[in-house]
Amino acid sequence: MGKNRGEGFRRLGDAVESRGNVVAGQPSSGVFSRLSAGSLAALGLARRLAAALFSPRSTVDFLVLLFRNAYETALRCERPSPAEGWRLRLDHAALSRRIQRGLSEALLDKPAPRYSVRRRQPILPRRPRLLHIIPNVFVGGSTQLVVDLHDHLGHAYDMEVLTAAVPAGGPHEGMRIHRVGLDEPTDRLQPIIAAARPDLVHVHYWGSTDDCWYQPAFEAALSLGVPVIQNVNTPIAPHGDARIAATVCVSGYVRQTFAADLPNAAVIHPGIDPAWFAYAQKPSADAADTVLVVYRLDRDKLDDDALDPAIEAVRLRPRTRFVIVGEGPLLPVLIERVRSSGVRENFDFRGAVPYRELPGIYAGARVFLAPVARESFGQVVPFAMAMGLAVVGNRVGALPEILGSSDTLGASAAETASIMARLLDNDDVLERWGKLNRERAASFGLPAMIGAYETLYARMIAPAPEHLSA
Repeated sequence: MGKNRGEGFRRLGDAVESRGNVVAGQPSSGVFSRLSAGSLAALGLARRLAAALFSPRSTVDFLVLLFRNAYETALRCERPSPAEGWRLRLDHAALSRRIQRGLSEALLDKPAPRYSVRRRQPILPRRPRLLHIIPNVFVGGSTQLVVDLHDHLGHAYDMEVLTAAVPAGGPHEGMRIHRVGLDEPTDRLQPIIAAARPDLVHVHYWGSTDDCWYQPAFEAALSLGVPVIQNVNTPIAPHGDARIAATVCVSGYVRQTFAADLPNAAVIHPGIDPAWFAYAQKPSADAADTVLVVYRLDRDKLDDDALDPAIEAVRLRPRTRFVIVGEGPLLPVLIERVRSSGVRENFDFRGAVPYRELPGIYAGARVFLAPVARESFGQVVPFAMAMGLAVVGNRVGALPEILGSSDTLGASAAETASIMARLLDNDDVLERWGKLNRERAASFGLPAMIGAYETLYARMIAPAPEHLSA
């Protein structure tokens, strides 16, 4: 998780947050659990305001950064006609919304986006118990997998989740969650895992700075003697323990690069629901010159020079526009890099947008740029493929595997930019790639992913443990 200069201010008053076990959204016992939601909100606001008064420099820094990012992401890149150049127009309504949202999140703990679990089938009378272990359940690809498994296999498996962090607005609807924070004693993990009495444990692993939490969680789960599965969701080596029953890699690239010596490793690609992106594209003159980028602007996948291929593409083809969707610590870095290159007028930074608006944004482009430096899978690319966009990017990680080809991937910023410029000037080639990508995106469908996990789960718990059959 990235941090920026406003981190401290946004977290002022977090001491009012109860710690420890959280089940079905209810905090554990303690003084704060006896306060009403309104009292907690008022207390949190008072603490934040007090901290702001006693830390004026931090507060000013936060407000400056907030306004700067709000201003930059409210500049719309438009043109009077296809024959004219792009110009930046300040969207005053968008500026106001972004400032209000930033202040609301900082002072009032405005709820972060959350998922809602919706089981697709009636619950079976006998269900094995399954415990998911994941360091955070923030909105993202790993949490999406946990939600998909709840939705489509929750009728057959009684699922719970153990995590270290939930969204600011609380746990996801319909998901039973236990929480042991990264700043809490890790010996609290073992009794929670044991009390869950799981027949199967599914750990969603990405290592990194969360290994201090993963290690005791793995040990507690493995000590139960039940099968433990680990999902390797990022380009990183799996957790090394011979007792782990199965390792799932999200791509062949991750399997071959980081788990080639594991006999129990398999590949299950994340699944996308193409119905979300079955969007009828409307003819648009602007779309013919528009390239889309949709990523969390953080250094887990991107580097500071991520938009260099885009900058070079504008120099090769000045009528090209780039729409950048996403927020993160790299946002001001990328904006400054674009501005210093003299091509700010060709870049429309949208910031974070609601998920429901993405299909319309995808439909406003003909090409998707994947400027990643590291990639284990990345669902935004299959989304673009399902929408019939051509995909251009760096020849790294799992991108060739996702696309089924390296023909539109470059080994340098200059090569990637050249590929983009050529595609945008050739409608026939764009149409061909759009058709091929739609067909290939179907292979990353949600039913195939759910079926693979259903088979894996069934294999792991057969024969049933004694306490299940008792």
